[in-house]
Amino acid sequence: MVSSKIETLWIQLGPDASAGASGTDALLNGLEIFKLGQRGDLSYPSKPPFVRVEMHQCEGSGALGGNWIGIASIALLSFCVLCFSSIVAKGKNSSRQKQSTGWPLFFTIGNGTTKFRLATNNFDDSLVIGVGGFGKVYKGEIDDGSLVAVKRAHPQSQQGLRESRLKLRCYQNSIRHRHLVSMIRLCEEQNKTILVYEYMANGTLRAHLFGSDLPPLSWRQRLDACIGAARGLYYLHTGAKRRGIIHRNVKTTNILLDESFVAKMADFGLSKNGPALDHTHVSTAIKGSFGYLDPEYFRRKQLTKKSDVYSFGVVLFEVMCARPVINPNLLKDQINLAEWAFR
Repeated sequence: MVSSKIETLWIQLGPDASAGASGTDALLNGLEIFKLGQRGDLSYPSKPPFVRVEMHQCEGSGALGGNWIGIASIALLSFCVLCFSSIVAKGKNSSRQKQSTGWPLFFTIGNGTTKFRLATNNFDDSLVIGVGGFGKVYKGEIDDGSLVAVKRAHPQSQQGLRESRLKLRCYQNSIRHRHLVSMIRLCEEQNKTILVYEYMANGTLRAHLFGSDLPPLSWRQRLDACIGAARGLYYLHTGAKRRGIIHRNVKTTNILLDESFVAKMADFGLSKNGPALDHTHVSTAIKGSFGYLDPEYFRRKQLTKKSDVYSFGVVLFEVMCARPVINPNLLKDQINLAEWAFR
């Protein structure tokens, strides 16, 4: 915690002489600075902060030299540029077409359905941008003109309740990543569940591969989308929690693209916590999507992180071939993409 009276924050990286590490160098790989609002969330600052960055090489840092200063400077400079760009964009009319990076995150359950009913024109079917086991997903516009994706669960949706609770636990444990779709708000009242997410302007990865009138992605865009999704998935497996999280429903319709075609993993309705440290797998009922399902998981009912890796491998073939994972109109040995690719 930093007092509001303090205007300068020093961050020093160097060897700890008291711990006998005088000959050890370190590398600053990145630095993130957040302003916490009075509610304890990441509210958007009312005015741009003035940030001055001064980098100094610590005495005895040895081999760090220019590399340390260069990488740290780039990290901090990138942060400053991002802050400035976001604040300028917020003041322009074009901000209506761009997702704000300064969303406040709400973890409380309660009032909010009225606000998002208005944002979606009373859940007008003309604003539906997706339909799944959870229910319908609507494009919404809130008071400041920002766009959001509003998931409205139908009353019989158990997946919606599971997803909302899992997603809530995820965010309470600070699970946030550039390649995971961010949840803005969760509303549960009168047996109605609404999840509000950042709006992904370019929809699903699948829609850009086949079955729509959208222009095809370049190979560079496809590769970047796969790398982005892989990074989000890897973060879930290794950095989300001590045990990690297994997505269990990796497919091209659950990889979304923002306005810059940055790929993000979405839809955590079937996700499970990974195995405990003394276990190799999670024994659970079989869940997933046909064509992407790990055959070992299907046979043994033993879920591991490798099950997600298998599904992601099918995604890679789908991206390369631009065809559905199951296509009954093809020859018998080509119907199942994974089996055909294996042969």
